Amino acid sequence: MADVGNLPVEVSGLVGRGPEVRAGLRLLAQARLVTVTGPAGVGKSRVAIRIAESSRRRLPGGAWYAELSEAAPPDAPAAADPRAALRAAARAVAAALRGPGGDRAGTRAPATADGPADRPADVFPGGPLPAFPEWAREVAGEVTGPLAAAVEDATGDARGLILLDTCEHLGEAAGALVVALLRAAPRLRVVATSRRPLGLPGERVLAVAPLPLDQAVELLRERGQAADPGFVLTTRTLPAARELCRRLDGLPLAIELAAARLRSLTVRDLLARLDDRFELLAGVIRTPLARHQGLRAALDWSHELCDPRQRLLWARLSVLPGAFTVADAECACAGGELPREAVAPALAQLVAASIVVRTGARHRMLETFRRYGALRLRELGEAGRAGPVPDPARAAAPPPAAGAEPPDQLADTAARLAPPATGTLSDRQLQVARLISEGLSNPMIAERLAIARRTVDA
Repeated sequence: MADVGNLPVEVSGLVGRGPEVRAGLRLLAQARLVTVTGPAGVGKSRVAIRIAESSRRRLPGGAWYAELSEAAPPDAPAAADPRAALRAAARAVAAALRGPGGDRAGTRAPATADGPADRPADVFPGGPLPAFPEWAREVAGEVTGPLAAAVEDATGDARGLILLDTCEHLGEAAGALVVALLRAAPRLRVVATSRRPLGLPGERVLAVAPLPLDQAVELLRERGQAADPGFVLTTRTLPAARELCRRLDGLPLAIELAAARLRSLTVRDLLARLDDRFELLAGVIRTPLARHQGLRAALDWSHELCDPRQRLLWARLSVLPGAFTVADAECACAGGELPREAVAPALAQLVAASIVVRTGARHRMLETFRRYGALRLRELGEAGRAGPVPDPARAAAPPPAAGAEPPDQLADTAARLAPPATGTLSDRQLQVARLISEGLSNPMIAERLAIARRTVDA
């Protein structure tokens, strides 16, 4: 029997991601809702599509796909009204299941059920199904009925899955949409992609991180050969390729954009021009989604979804080149429209939105996100702003002994006693500080800087 559903056809191979796909399949066996999260450009959609594809043969009702970025986008009137956003998203899902003009989309499941549902309609892992939020109850019936009919038409009332791709801009409406689907179709499972979790009871979250360096280099090699069949990595060019992938943070989107540039530039050329990465990696590939056509466009989407304080904090955090604590952020970023007491809540939201990475008490931004913040800082007229460079020894230190003053308190004490930072750090100083904060030894730093200098001189 033909595979049932309308999943997008993969036109290029998925490099790496085996562990993430396997983890997603395990989560999907435990729950009816799995949300794939991660920063812009990390490849959430590709991972989610592979999870859905790998599940399809075990789902008689098939695996279905609905792309939601055009349903109430951030600049649309519906975005300001969660009810309007919910209606728009529900229409988009129903249309994806039925196809353009109401035609049947994809390959349909037989119009027979495959036995009793996995669980009763009102049961969800860990307890009852999530309820509609108060604001959505007046439109619940309006959206649930059409969704139930569209799902039944697509799946034949058999076990099925729907992938809701790009949910972060829908806000509360994304959660309400999932509630409507789960209540309308008790045999349905949902995989969603979003830069932040949906926050529903029973949700399982799969966080996708950037590629490890070796896999990032392999992605560059594969995509580079697709762009230029004569492209090869040699022992002479491999160090520059590794440095390029490292400075692009292992983000698949950034690496694929860089690979497309290999039609006209060498790896060393790309590395030498990477300080202007947002101009360099723009307009080099054509995709149906504009935000995937350039690196800045992808980050602009995340930026639009932040509130004013989060945007301001993102910009000001760009002065911190390595790992930092909450206290570092408060010391460096508070002021004006961002009072000190607002820094920690805004920082927590940036973490939730996959813009800042938190590990224990330390935070950091990927280099690409930090440089984007620096662009925004210049637009704000604060390019001369200077912040403290976090102490890498403190950032990497083990937990304090019993009775010792916690690191955050030490940072507060240091902030009170130290004179205010003045002036700006040069690009060279920022680069050295970033390498120190990453825990590199002096010989390793010298090697990195020598590679960068040889690349520029080449």
